Amino acid sequence: MALLNWSHQEAALTGSETRFQHKATADECREIAAALDILACDFIEADYKIIPLPQGRYRVRGEFHSSVEQACVVSLEPVCSKLYETFDIEFWPASQLPDLGEIELSDPDAEDPEPFTSGCLEVGHLIYELLASRIEQYPRKQGENFNIAETKRQPFTPADTPFAELGLLKNKLQNKTDDDMS
Repeated sequence: MALLNWSHQEAALTGSETRFQHKATADECREIAAALDILACDFIEADYKIIPLPQGRYRVRGEFHSSVEQACVVSLEPVCSKLYETFDIEFWPASQLPDLGEIELSDPDAEDPEPFTSGCLEVGHLIYELLASRIEQYPRKQGENFNIAETKRQPFTPADTPFAELGLLKNKLQNKTDDDMS
């Protein structure tokens, strides 16, 4: 199941640069929120162009905007994050991808190429992966802090362990057995 079905068939791409704009539907946003285990994905919009390169390769260059809600790691209240990212990634036919370390990109600062098979460039999947990698791992509402020094911790005693409870139970059973024998 593709979370963002923004794919492009190679046969439909013209021989020149082509621009695309997409906006995730409400259903796509709900699916993304569930897949990322976040409270909500309010919107995702993408604007990009696909540029043909030699050897049947393509460069996808553009940007996406998104707004997501996550639970604060301290208070569990919703935290809204607005994301804006640019990307510039090449798509290569899977058959052309060499072993790692042997890749020569047309732009040496570019990311590793994305494979495409069956003549289909899965740009929506790429944008989903970028979004997933950019959301805050430990979101915190502004002003919320977790200060471990504020928590009152009692000193540890051996009576606090589960084994202490087992010891008490063992003593009770031992006492009962001793009483039964007398």
